[in-house]
Amino acid sequence: MKKKLILCVLCSVVFLPACSNNENPSNVKDMYTNNSVSENSTSVNTNIDSIPSFSSQGDTVEENLNSNKELEQMDNNQEKNTVTEPFLFGEKDIYINNKPVLNSTYAQLIKDFGLPKEINKFKINPPATEEDYFKYFKVLAYDGFECEFSLGEEDSEVEDTDNIFRFDITNEKVQLDCGLRVGMTTDEILSKYGKRDIYNINGTNEDSEFIKIILESYKPDGYYSEYSQAMIIYFDQDKFEDPLAKALILLINNNKLDRIVFCYPTAE
Repeated sequence: MKKKLILCVLCSVVFLPACSNNENPSNVKDMYTNNSVSENSTSVNTNIDSIPSFSSQGDTVEENLNSNKELEQMDNNQEKNTVTEPFLFGEKDIYINNKPVLNSTYAQLIKDFGLPKEINKFKINPPATEEDYFKYFKVLAYDGFECEFSLGEEDSEVEDTDNIFRFDITNEKVQLDCGLRVGMTTDEILSKYGKRDIYNINGTNEDSEFIKIILESYKPDGYYSEYSQAMIIYFDQDKFEDPLAKALILLINNNKLDRIVFCYPTAE
């Protein structure tokens, strides 16, 4: 009997502490509280590490200052590159891909640019002539430009030795060697080629009527009727052997260069 009692007492001593620990709610609460604090601490540390240091922000400010200086330098360079004196074109300025067009023969034109896509014939009553007097012209159209040949009073074919009388740049696929190209804005033209006026072709003042006469002298009526504004660039006499006055009429549409017409302002 004593042995059984001693054995029961020993069992109570061994198992009671374990049961007491499992049933203590304060210990359970402390365990989760400690884990929660540990997780929050890790999160806070991570957020602190993600905040950029003051030295990093300082570098960004310095980069911005340098960027502003570069922009100011670009603006200064642009002002220096802006042309103030009106540009006058020379003979090579109106080449296309380093090849002459004006006064080039028909044979040379075919050699340099191939056969035209289209040929149109016009019968024109030139200015300052009798109403029954006519001249014949043929316009050879390429992709981006067209060339005009004067055939005289007879309706004939273009000969190999005939020379180009006038020409037009008709789209952005072709540009003159001086850099003039269809698609340029009026601001770009003024910046690169100097200050010049924009004329109303359909106006009644002397300049407007002059431009209209230049355009329509050797073309059918209404050939350029879709345009109402134009600018003029004149030639540099010192850069041509031929002293006859020459000009480029820049036809403007929606503040952009839409067509370039080479012509002779003083032609009959």
